[in-house]
Amino acid sequence: MLLFQMAKKKRKTKREFNLSGKIMLAFIAGGMSYIFIKPVVNDLRLAHNGVCTRAKLIAETTRVRYRPAELKYQFTLPGGKQYQGKSTETDLNKIGDPICVLYLPDNPTVNKPASHFADNKDVHCSCQ
Repeated sequence: MLLFQMAKKKRKTKREFNLSGKIMLAFIAGGMSYIFIKPVVNDLRLAHNGVCTRAKLIAETTRVRYRPAELKYQFTLPGGKQYQGKSTETDLNKIGDPICVLYLPDNPTVNKPASHFADNKDVHCSCQ
C-alpha cells in the first residue's frame, strides 16, 4: 500500500512540473514576443500618429567597430519638459545641428528622427 501511494505521489509531482514548465515557457515566449513586436508597433504608431518637432543634436556616442556613431538629440515640448533620443544621422550632421523628430503625443519617450521614415510616403514631417 505504501509503495502505491509513493508512486501516485510521484505522478502528481511530474504533472505539476509539466504544468509549471508550460507556464514558464508561456511567460518566456510572451516576453520574447513583446521584445520583438514592441519596436514594430512603436514604428507604426509613430508613422500614423506621430507629431513632428525640431530637435537639436547634443552629443555623440563612441563608434563601435563598423557601426556608425550614434548622435543624441534633445527636444522640448511646449510644457517645458525635455526628451532625448538617439539617431544615426549621416556624418554631415554635427553637434548643434537641428533635425526633425517624430514623437507620440501620449508617450513622448517614444520618438525617432523623421529620416527613419524617409521611405514611408505617409509620413510628412517638415519642421524646418
